[in-house]
Amino acid sequence: MFKEENPAKDIKSAETIIGPSVRVEGDFISEQDIIIDGEVVGNISTSNNLRIGKGAVVKAKIDAKNAYIAGKIVGNVTIKEKLKITESASIKGN
Repeated sequence: MFKEENPAKDIKSAETIIGPSVRVEGDFISEQDIIIDGEVVGNISTSNNLRIGKGAVVKAKIDAKNAYIAGKIVGNVTIKEKLKITESASIKGN
């Protein structure tokens, strides 16, 4: 899963990166890692890792193998294996 100690390495392994100044609407389906530091409205699905950064705002249904959550989520979250929620995270949903 994503390493908190080396975020630069995470970026190299990610297929999809939503930067902090980006706002997107739509569905993301991936078999690789996804990093979100901006705002996403839609659905997010990955058969691998998902990282939602501290400043991120996500209004979506989320499905992932593993997740590291530090930002805000409004929507249902389904994680198949490992989930790490930081103290800065906010999740409103199931």
